[in-house]
Amino acid sequence: MIGIVRTGRTFRQNLGYCLKDKLTLAKEGTERQVVYKNRAEIIHFSQCYGTRPDLVRQFREVMQTNHNICKPYLHVVLGLPPQDRLTNSQWADVSIECSKALGFEQHQFVAILHRDTAQQHVHLLVNRIGFEGDVVKDRYLLPRISQFCRQTEIDYGLTRMPGPRRYQTEEQRKTPRQDERLHRLELAIGTALKTVCSISAFDEEMRKQGYTVYRNDHGVAFHEERMVIIRGSEAGYPWKRIQQEIAEREKLRQESERQELKQEEELRQTLRHGYRLHH
Repeated sequence: MIGIVRTGRTFRQNLGYCLKDKLTLAKEGTERQVVYKNRAEIIHFSQCYGTRPDLVRQFREVMQTNHNICKPYLHVVLGLPPQDRLTNSQWADVSIECSKALGFEQHQFVAILHRDTAQQHVHLLVNRIGFEGDVVKDRYLLPRISQFCRQTEIDYGLTRMPGPRRYQTEEQRKTPRQDERLHRLELAIGTALKTVCSISAFDEEMRKQGYTVYRNDHGVAFHEERMVIIRGSEAGYPWKRIQQEIAEREKLRQESERQELKQEEELRQTLRHGYRLHH
């Protein structure tokens, strides 16, 4: 199971995204578009109920009890690999168990199941602010969601996944990861590096392949369309290597241009010399 958790500012906008049908391409590289009908289904309400306007109103009313939080809601995504399946009832139970693991079981939240990808996944939209103005802590959310996913795999007999490397034991880190996502990302990066000569061109090429590139002082990460974030180093491409390969390709491009300009100049000189001899 894959678990992603982040804090946010706008509950209404994210609820709208999670509930609406999705317009997408029928096949990559074509212009045909398809709307996923009945893409989303609410499978669990906690401390709230009703339609989208009802939920927005109820969340806002509770958020009024504490104006000191700039990011008043949590967005949790729980996803399964393609070979695993859970029933709606099981997903509802998993959502409740997740609320206990992350400490928002007494807060408003709604669980929404999506069917627009091969991987089953559920979005949990959570009000961090409680009815008494208390706030769900946002510290150590990543290790907690990782631990919850590992336990859920055991409880429901799901495919065991290694989880983020930063939260693995030393022994687990030594074990090579056989992960389809990593192989797909490695192939995408390798393909992009064969054609680009600048950082901006690399970002654009990765975007075309379905990845958003994030960089900071610690390295590079790639956000896949399926809500999965992978560090470049996990796929064998740390930021230093990517920079080096782009720089080498740019150097080759410049050298190639210099050679072409030199050949053109030699050709011009030959033509001028031949012209003078002719006259």
